[in-house]
Amino acid sequence: MLPADGESSAACAAADFDGDGKVDLFVGGRVVPGQWPETPRSFLYRNCGDHFEDVTDRLAPGLRNVGMVTAAAWADIDGDGRPDLVLAIEWGPIKVFHNTGKGFEDYTARLGLSGVTGWWSALAVADVNGDGRLDLIAGNVGLNTKYTAAPEAPAVLFAGDLDGSGRSAIVEAAYDTDGGLYPLRGRSTLASAFPWLRQKFPTFADFSRAPVEKIFSPERLRAVTRLTATELASGIFLQQADGTFKFSPLPRVAQLAPINGFVFADLDGDGLADLYCVGNFFGPEPMTGRFDGGVSLLLRGDGHGHFTPVSPAESGLLAVGEARAVVRLAPVSPGGSPRLAVGQSQGPLLLFTRNPR
Repeated sequence: MLPADGESSAACAAADFDGDGKVDLFVGGRVVPGQWPETPRSFLYRNCGDHFEDVTDRLAPGLRNVGMVTAAAWADIDGDGRPDLVLAIEWGPIKVFHNTGKGFEDYTARLGLSGVTGWWSALAVADVNGDGRLDLIAGNVGLNTKYTAAPEAPAVLFAGDLDGSGRSAIVEAAYDTDGGLYPLRGRSTLASAFPWLRQKFPTFADFSRAPVEKIFSPERLRAVTRLTATELASGIFLQQADGTFKFSPLPRVAQLAPINGFVFADLDGDGLADLYCVGNFFGPEPMTGRFDGGVSLLLRGDGHGHFTPVSPAESGLLAVGEARAVVRLAPVSPGGSPRLAVGQSQGPLLLFTRNPR
């Protein structure tokens, strides 16, 4: 039985990380209810046979407040025979915690992953290009929204007491072509949270010329939480010969909607692994609208890390709701066709089986 941790979690991954023959667990904190984007707690549990012991602070103190975890996977990233922990973080990087045999060290920076932050929402680990090294497949919000991000002009989020009122608030910001950082919401929307804006900026023209440091004091901006995202595309972090990772986006059609789940397997029977992606997000506030441009997507792999989109009419795979996860099920009988199960928020469970040729 797991200890009662009291956190809202959305990711759990199992592996025998200490080599004692018993399966251990990582449970990732997703949110602090009502206080997004505050960092929740995450937990590393060692299987003691009759109970699970929380060993986070002793073996992996960096995991406790690692961020808003959306997905987790165990994989031997460096080939030393021990499973490492890979995490997808919303408003953060893909993180890797190296298993030293005595504990876990955060290897994110040394693997070249810390500089690529996003709204990561899905994760799979596989040798995508057949070079014998494991790669990281990561889902993101995609490129079909009003948001943009780049290393030189990341998406920015401020959260906290921005005006000294004692109330916590959230302000999104974006860089213009001249490098100025401006609020993403307009005067009317922000004034509903900060009524004093109407007096400080009497006209919409006045507000339109005000960067965030003119709206809120620089001292307040430095005191609150500041999160950035440099990449919004879904893609693959390919492991290089030196063990570092290099990001490569998925084909453009895969960026039409957020990706919340992957299956990497041979789905068309040609002996080469393909990538099936599911997603959409119906949760943005009404003025932004749903991120619902996806119907799921099969990407046919060539075994060398390249993927070709397959239309739903050809693949037969169609998931138009808010698909939150996908798993590959075992065939009904040995040698049978692969099956896929897609879980949807407030929708039916979808089951796909490949027709025999």
